[in-house]
Amino acid sequence: MHIVQRPLLISFFFACAGFTATASASEQEQAPRLFVTTEKQPPPSEPGPWLQSWHITIDQQAIQQPAETITLNVPGQREIVVRQMYWSPKAGYLSQLVGDGPEVIWLPDPSAKPDDFAWEWYGRSEGHTVSIVFNYGVIAARIWTPEHKYALQPRPGDVTELAEVNPDWWQMHPDREEQHPGQAATDTPLHGTPDGLTPSGPPTWDLGCTAPLPTTASTIDVLVMYTTDVLGQYGSHAGVETEAIRAIKDANDSLRNSGIWSVRFFLRGVEQVPPPADPFFNYGLVNIEQAMFHLAGVQGTTTNYPGWIYNGNPAVSSRRNALQADVVALARIDISGDDTCGVAFVQRLYDLIGGRIEPGPEFERKSYLVFDPRCGVDRLNLAHELGHLLGMEHDPRNAGMPGTAFTSCPWSYGHRNSSSNPNAAFRTVMSYADMGSGSGPICTGKHACPLIDAYSNPAYAWNGAIVPNPTPGALPIGVATGGSAGPAARANDTLARLAPIVAAFRTRPDLIFANGFQ
Repeated sequence: MHIVQRPLLISFFFACAGFTATASASEQEQAPRLFVTTEKQPPPSEPGPWLQSWHITIDQQAIQQPAETITLNVPGQREIVVRQMYWSPKAGYLSQLVGDGPEVIWLPDPSAKPDDFAWEWYGRSEGHTVSIVFNYGVIAARIWTPEHKYALQPRPGDVTELAEVNPDWWQMHPDREEQHPGQAATDTPLHGTPDGLTPSGPPTWDLGCTAPLPTTASTIDVLVMYTTDVLGQYGSHAGVETEAIRAIKDANDSLRNSGIWSVRFFLRGVEQVPPPADPFFNYGLVNIEQAMFHLAGVQGTTTNYPGWIYNGNPAVSSRRNALQADVVALARIDISGDDTCGVAFVQRLYDLIGGRIEPGPEFERKSYLVFDPRCGVDRLNLAHELGHLLGMEHDPRNAGMPGTAFTSCPWSYGHRNSSSNPNAAFRTVMSYADMGSGSGPICTGKHACPLIDAYSNPAYAWNGAIVPNPTPGALPIGVATGGSAGPAARANDTLARLAPIVAAFRTRPDLIFANGFQ
């Protein structure tokens, strides 16, 4: 990529204590512009994930100081100053205690070259969100404005591309209503569990989730594998790695924005998926469920739905075990025509004729997911699928479950609110914009309940930004207690409760560095 170089400056670590802010006139004058040059590219010849794109250069050193504010200067849009809320140095910086501590300042290493730096930056202002990963000379970012979404992504030929998302391109999961039920692997809204239905016998898992929450933090190690098409999309292993870091960062940003402090996702490794034993199998050409079944080595059955046969995938399992990864996530470019963002198994209780499946250690056989990284900026798909592995359903109107199934907890739902007022319209990470058919808040489309980077939590609210609840004029982004209008929605409880299960699928090795970068 092309970087404008300037002399390194010494700057202090800055973390905004509030939730959002409007930049002052002096900040607008001082805030560095994110893009130095933009070169518009020809429009796509056919409909696809992007509406238009630009090749860009950035002033990397201007925002690695770290910048307390940046000027977001998207082509054709009003310039807006975005205030930093979170910054994390990963490489190229030296820490220094202030006095006797505990305050720390981070200083750029004077011997470091521009491409020796790695850092993460997150900021919000006036309905705009900017989330940036800089990874040793490669940059990826998610940019949301009130009207549009943009991906900043590495491309072949040492190019950095700014691409405007086509909001009508993706569907979150495949529509499986016309498929044989033995093929359903996730949470298709086929039907819900009838009211008053209980398991056929006492489950091991406490469906009421009455036990106290864990008191220790859980780190979930994720191995991202990728196909050759993904390598072609981003031009290099470093490009794929940077996109994987960005996707994991989206999940961790959503946890932090929701006040879920006891769960963290850690990128254990990024590597090409082993070649399938069948030379004619292509992860990108089959539908996304078949890709997941093959990755996990799981065979769906046509009896005792939703049963599976666990043959395993020796090549994938070998790499998972070598890296001690709790979760394996396959990044693939969809060339099957599905245009589907992702798929994952949901950790819930299934009461089957041939046996019971419930949350617990045995779920490690199903701790696999597939996602298209191009969809992440639009739908936060890796964060969404990881939520399923940790027991989360969709919003109540879209959370119907196949077979005789029971949610991991009574409140394992996303939350949303539909409104023409952007300060009252939102949907959390696990929620759909579809109308749906169950109980709970109605949404009439993507623009009526736009996605926010947070999981459901009634302790937080939305008024155009994520704020503490109660805040005058703000609506809670979760539901504390269920009732006639629908069930409770408390991902903050479910994720914290099930995270220790997933974190124990593999034993974490002793680490010297634990910054999430490989």
